Formats: sequence, structure tokens, C-alpha cells
Amino acid sequence: MPPKRKQPTYEDKKRLIEAKDSGASVDKLVKDFDLPQSTVYNILKERKSILDKIDEGIDPKMKRMKMAGNEKDEAVLSWFKTQRSNNTPINGPLIQVS
Repeated sequence: MPPKRKQPTYEDKKRLIEAKDSGASVDKLVKDFDLPQSTVYNILKERKSILDKIDEGIDPKMKRMKMAGNEKDEAVLSWFKTQRSNNTPINGPLIQVS
């Protein structure tokens, strides 16, 4: 049976980046953090993005960040906020129809 995938937290990713900055080799990082080599390289490639998210104050225990990015979600959220500010009662079917 293949081993389970391991998703490091942002805290782990930051420690990995700091270890690399201290001069650790990728092979040592793979062994120390028990991650596949490709995952270590991906973390190092995305270092700026990871450190920016940590600086913005995300929870370091998070493993990944999923964000709604399409315009339809933004439009529904805007409509929802407008309706709530007008004290309009909102339920699931009403949101689905809109």
C-alpha cells in the first residue's frame, strides 16, 4: 500500500524555508521533514507567497488555503451583504434562486 500523503502546515513550511536559508541541503530537508523531494522543491519555489501569507496573519496551523475566486461568488456575496444590511430575511432557497 502506498504511503499516505502528508500536507505540511504553514508553520512547517516556514521552518523548512528557514532551514534552507540556514544552508541545509534539499536531501537533508527531505529527511528531516519526512516529505517527498518534489514537495520540498514546491515549497521553496512558492516561498514568497508562503511567507507573505504568514505575514498577513493566517493561522500557521492551516495546511492549505482555498479561496473563492470567481465573479459569481463575489456577486452573490455583495448581494447577500446588501440584503443583510436592509434586514431582509435570507434562507438557502432564496440564495439559490438569485
